[in-house]
Parts: sequence; C-alpha cells; structure tokens
Amino acid sequence: MKTILSTKKLSEAQQQLVLNAGLGLVHMDFIDTCLLDFEYLDEVSNAIFTSKNGVNAVLKQGIKVNNAFCVGFRTKELLEQKGITVSLVEKNGATLGKSIAKQHKKTAFVYFCAKDRLDILPNLLKEEEITFKEVPVYKTVSTPKKVNSIFDGVLFFSPSGVHSYFEQNELKNHAFCIGNTTALALKKHTTNYSIAKTTSVENVLVTAINYFKAL
Repeated sequence: MKTILSTKKLSEAQQQLVLNAGLGLVHMDFIDTCLLDFEYLDEVSNAIFTSKNGVNAVLKQGIKVNNAFCVGFRTKELLEQKGITVSLVEKNGATLGKSIAKQHKKTAFVYFCAKDRLDILPNLLKEEEITFKEVPVYKTVSTPKKVNSIFDGVLFFSPSGVHSYFEQNELKNHAFCIGNTTALALKKHTTNYSIAKTTSVENVLVTAINYFKAL
C-alpha cells in the first residue's frame, strides 16, 4: 500500500477521502500559529486576507470588516460565514495583487498578514501604487519533527510547512503542494512535485490520489 505524509493535520472527512482511495496516511502539524497583540480601528472598509488565520485574528479583536479581498476559497468561505462581503478571491497573492491593480486601483486597503509574510503581494501593491497599510496579526511558528519512515508522497500546504519539514528531513519520493508559492519554496529542495489545480486541502489530496492511481 502506498502511504502519504501530510504536513498538516487533516479533518475526519479529509482523512476518509485518502483512506477510501486505498492509500495509507500519516498526518501531523509541522507549523503552528500564534496570534499577535495589535490595535486597529473598530471598522475597516477594505481588508486583504491571505489566510484564515488572518481572518480569525481580526475577528477575535472585534474589528468590523465591510469588504474583503482574499486568497483561497476556504478563506472566502470563512469570511462569508461571518457575514463579510468578499469582493475578490484569487488562488494566490500574486494573482490577487494583479487583480486589485486592474479592478480597484484607487481603493485603499488594510492588509492583515502574518509577521513573517512573503514579499510577493506587498511588493506588487507598492509597484502598482496601491494605497495600503500592513498590519501583522499573527506569526507562524515552526514545529519540525524527524520522520523516520519513508513515504511514497509528502503533502505541503505552505512555504512555512516546507521549511519546517526540511529542517530535519529529506524527500525521497514525490511531493504535492497547494499552490505556486508553496511550490517555489519546495523547488529549493526538489523538482519532483505536483501542484494542485485549486488552493484547497481537498484538491491537494485529490492530486495525490490521482497520481498514485495512474501508476
């Protein structure tokens, strides 16, 4: 039986998806998040989020968000569940930045981000002369673990997860990643990987399942 390692703990439904496909599964978190103390206005007209962690941090502070621009359909789903209008959703930060530049050039934003966020989105917004204020609301904490088994595939969901995994491990076989930004981090260690078509955990799982079915 082919067995895969997920560098993120999966829900019961996600685990079942893998097991029903006849694959073995080990899953554990290689990163954790820590919310930061921050102060901001009680209300924000246009907010940018690149993860659910940012959304949760802002909502915990009781900040009202009138309009959101986000990365990932899971983030969009969370925002809409909280009654927040989502004007734009894209699969990654680069695409989101380009779409904002095309469609909302004169809009001012607040970008609620990780303290250790990537430069791609903010640099693009600066280049396009988009007005925005950056507010770090959480940080990613690496929780590396030594994995003694050799897996047929390893699943990655963020650049931070990639860095944490490779702190103590090598990659012997194929990798699967959630998007181009994660792939960019993975590319430093291997070229033997597949990228999910959409940025969701489920699609990473389906990508891995289809890969092993085709062998």
